Amino acid sequence: MILQNTIVLTILAVMSVVGLNMHGRFNYFPIISKYVDGPFIYGIIMMIHSAFGANGLLDKPTRLSALIDQTWFKFVTLLIVSYATVRDIEDMVFLLLLFLTSVQLLRTKQERREHPYIL
Repeated sequence: MILQNTIVLTILAVMSVVGLNMHGRFNYFPIISKYVDGPFIYGIIMMIHSAFGANGLLDKPTRLSALIDQTWFKFVTLLIVSYATVRDIEDMVFLLLLFLTSVQLLRTKQERREHPYIL
């Protein structure tokens, strides 16, 4: 069973690399990409997904739980995700501030009492 899973995962990994090499440099929708690839739309989409989208999709390993729950680790992760989305230091700071303040503003009064700081 483990061998079959390993084979399937290896095949999926190889197919992904081949697909990226074949289609990675071709833009099928240039008009849409022009708007979505900007720092605002793409940045917000990635920040929302990174912060909220993966909850429940994967079970985190118990070895990483202590590290992931650290506030400094969350902040560094948000910095990395923010930089990866916009690829510019100044835009990274603005996007991160916009995202964190938006999340704090969307919280209820009770949630703000429980989380007085953004992280």
